[in-house]
Amino acid sequence: MKSVILIAAAIAALAAGCTTVDDVRDPPVLWRATYPVEFDALTDCLVRRMSQDYDVAPQIDPRERRGILTVTTRTIGASDFVERFDFVVKQTSNANTEVSFRRVAAVFKNANLISKARAIADRCGRSA
Repeated sequence: MKSVILIAAAIAALAAGCTTVDDVRDPPVLWRATYPVEFDALTDCLVRRMSQDYDVAPQIDPRERRGILTVTTRTIGASDFVERFDFVVKQTSNANTEVSFRRVAAVFKNANLISKARAIADRCGRSA
């Protein structure tokens, strides 16, 4: 019975536009940091800097002071694998904003992208 429920959930997720069962679960957080920077400034900086090398789709809720910045690798051809990562940004106080970076879809952990995202967030956290 349990496997029937899991299969039904997977089918529903696929029908809703999810590509795998993993899309239904929360992706793993690869790193998390809090910066003494206002939400808008930090979010704008992350979008601007990550957009130089990656496709970035921001989903911002200005009232809640929260947002998800979806980062995908740019593809060269139709057969190229696309990796997807999210910055989850939320203001935790008037002066602090928390950033989590999570892998959403990838065959392997791209250490270069993970460390580059952290370095960019650290720079934005200091100079936004």
